[in-house]
Parts: sequence; C-alpha cells; structure tokens
Amino acid sequence: MIKTKNDLIDGWQLTHASERQFTHTQKDSLGRIDRIYTTRDLFKSCIEWTIEDNCGISDHQIVKMYLT
Repeated sequence: MIKTKNDLIDGWQLTHASERQFTHTQKDSLGRIDRIYTTRDLFKSCIEWTIEDNCGISDHQIVKMYLT
C-alpha cells in the first residue's frame, strides 16, 4: 500500500484521535473516505485540520488544513 510504503499518516485522524466524523454520506452509509495523507515531518507544519460542509455540491465533505 502506498501509505505504508511511504510512511504516510492521516493528519486529521492523528489530530482528532478521539472524534468520529464522516466525509461521505450515501443513503444509510457513512464513511470517512476523504483524507489528506502527509509525512510526519510535513505534519509538523500542518494546523487546523477540519472536515467541512460542501454546501450541497457533493455527497463528500471537504477535508482541510493549513500548511504553515
């Protein structure tokens, strides 16, 4: 898997380890399939990880962070 081979982490999951939030809804199904993977070094420069509403344009929510 690319994630393992390149030692990437899911920044939102690491930042919000105790939270459950979903990025994809379809009928009776919820999942967090939209992610931003980063290296551990780059993660140190990432702040404000959020999952935001998409204003109704998709069945996917927006994963967002700021790179400083």
